[in-house]
Amino acid sequence: NKGKGYKELSYLMSSLRTPCPRPIIQTQKQILKAYGERNSMVPQLSGRLGNYLLPKMIDKFVDNFIGDEDVLLTFRENQIEVNTEALEEWIRTQDSNVVKQLMADDTYTVYEHKLNDYQYILKRLPKPSLDDNPQTVYSSPQAIAYQEKKINALFCPVVKEIKRRLLSVLRKDKIIYCDMTPETLEEIMNLRFPVKNYKQKVFRRVEIDFSKYDKSQSELALALEVEILIMLGFPVKLIPVWIHMHNISTLTNRDEGFKGKVQYQRKSGDAMTFLGNTVYLMISMATVLDVKEDFCLFSGDDSMVFTLKDRDLEDAMQYFASVFNLEAKLLEYKIPYFCSKFLLPSDLLGWILVPDVWKLMIKLGRSDLWDEEHAKEYRISLIDTTKSLGNELIYEDLDEAMIDRYKISSGLRYCYSAIYWLVRDENQYKKLY
Repeated sequence: NKGKGYKELSYLMSSLRTPCPRPIIQTQKQILKAYGERNSMVPQLSGRLGNYLLPKMIDKFVDNFIGDEDVLLTFRENQIEVNTEALEEWIRTQDSNVVKQLMADDTYTVYEHKLNDYQYILKRLPKPSLDDNPQTVYSSPQAIAYQEKKINALFCPVVKEIKRRLLSVLRKDKIIYCDMTPETLEEIMNLRFPVKNYKQKVFRRVEIDFSKYDKSQSELALALEVEILIMLGFPVKLIPVWIHMHNISTLTNRDEGFKGKVQYQRKSGDAMTFLGNTVYLMISMATVLDVKEDFCLFSGDDSMVFTLKDRDLEDAMQYFASVFNLEAKLLEYKIPYFCSKFLLPSDLLGWILVPDVWKLMIKLGRSDLWDEEHAKEYRISLIDTTKSLGNELIYEDLDEAMIDRYKISSGLRYCYSAIYWLVRDENQYKKLY
């Protein structure tokens, strides 16, 4: 219907043919497909056992991850205050559209909103498939469920302080990868977990992939989250509100005439999305694997554990399912992989965080860039992402990682330098789109 208000979108076309998905056109059918295959088809793997083990799980979390329990005790007593200073600090980190939305909201208080009502939209660009035959599968679109900005304005500053408190009491061998650059993570790892120690003691790597991680989080996830929030000083008066928001939720897309309900499940546009996912993963790892003596990295549903223990990991995968309702798959590769990047242990350079070149090349074939200005912004981000590819000393280790993970017949070192210089040569980059 090219009537009033219709605007036909046009995109730049990439000169590379890669399996990078095309932008999603939001329709009612696409919304139903996303809801039906992602929100409705949730694994039901666990029983009620997890609820009885909840106190033990909290104790395990503290024992495995908290380095200063005395400070932790003070957090519970000193609850976070919701004040204008914290709100103003949060607003400064948002773009101008957020401020406009807050100004346009004429409600007196957040309680005038339906706190368990979430707007449900599709992500414009799905994640690229790294399989051998991506053309044979039509994956369901990924969706975002988010609340009104005034609700976020209340809870986001509180969650930000919760995160700061948690980071301040973590053990030194446990790292949550957030609010830091890749270079900062490299520095921390080289200081706390030198490559020399890693290679001399022959650490075993535990990399686990969780299927439908957000949607699989059930009543247990919410109960654990509430306990951790109270422990870190979340305002107790807001706890009933928080439970109401995350128990039975309504997902609505008014443009496409859609409304559906879900129980529990992690929402991708919630104030607690990243931290909640991270903490739930940490609790499950502490309960199932007991990682107190291990060096661990966490970020959302990504983790990497370096351990000297000899564990029965096959049984552990079953434990994740039966207690935490998580469908877990153990990945066994030679080179550590974390947050879509390789962690290369270099004898000369220490730990180096390098982008997954396979995924990077696929994304270069994207077809969702609006215009030359948008392509220019993407180039700026690529320059930062590919910084480590300028060092030829890592190419041998990176080749080993690529061959091991993707089973390619030979290395791609000619691609590493080509990509590095391509994004730094403006004229050559323009030929891409």
